[in-house]
Amino acid sequence: LISDSTGTTGKSVLERALVQFSSCDDRFFTTFDETAESCSIQVKTFAHLRDWEDDIKPIIESAENNEAMVMFTLSDRELREKTAQKCKQAGLQFVDLLGPLLDRMSEFLQREPMGTPLEDSPRKIVFTEEYYRRVEAVEFTLQADDGAAPWLLSDADVVLVGVSRTGKTPLSVVLSQTQGLKVANVPLVLECPPPPELFELDPRRVFCLKINPNELKTIRKRRLELRGVKAVENKMLVDTMSKSNYADRNYLLKDLKNARALAESYGWSEIDVTGRAVEDSASAISSKLIRRFPGMF
Repeated sequence: LISDSTGTTGKSVLERALVQFSSCDDRFFTTFDETAESCSIQVKTFAHLRDWEDDIKPIIESAENNEAMVMFTLSDRELREKTAQKCKQAGLQFVDLLGPLLDRMSEFLQREPMGTPLEDSPRKIVFTEEYYRRVEAVEFTLQADDGAAPWLLSDADVVLVGVSRTGKTPLSVVLSQTQGLKVANVPLVLECPPPPELFELDPRRVFCLKINPNELKTIRKRRLELRGVKAVENKMLVDTMSKSNYADRNYLLKDLKNARALAESYGWSEIDVTGRAVEDSASAISSKLIRRFPGMF
């Protein structure tokens, strides 16, 4: 994947495309089609490339040696044409993600594109009311993270709840950044009752994140390892009764059961985040909100 900027656009398109080939990438692996032949791919991203001879040409030559497919997002027409021509000569499969779109828009708008990446553009960015609304939403979301400010729940557009390690914080940030929503999130802990303010909210605004127990156990075990808890327990020969039950299967099943019971009791919508990109979960929530509150967006 070749880009003259950050490569974010190309990576996003590639990830969406890979979802259609679930057996080719562990991030999107499913077992829906057991007859599908598994495959493995490696994605390499080369960003901020502006020079043909020093930057892009050697990468195409390397791709030829490895029989790789090439994707590129290049603003400069000359660089796009050279890259496409070199790929054709090398017999490589390639996709110009940006060129065809720019060509069609140029015909429609009757003007030529600047041909420069956004960071090099002389155009001044205008900070609109929408921009400031999103900034305010992000600030609110950071304040109301992880149940830190229950008194702010009534001011939230959306409230996410769920057991530990279901991805409440990253999902909250994505919703606030991309949709301009004020998002609060509250952890559901088996031993601790949620704040009473949570039960006073419109249930249409509350979403309970659920996850497959096996995936949750893997995530929690990894969390304990990163924090060094497992190593300390092993070193000190802590007895079984004293060890952390954070990643214990029986405990997390009770944890998930408690969260589901609360969701059913108070009419909260459940969102399954198992094996799901945070952007996809955000899209699912946004779709429900649009139907429930047409004027929100």
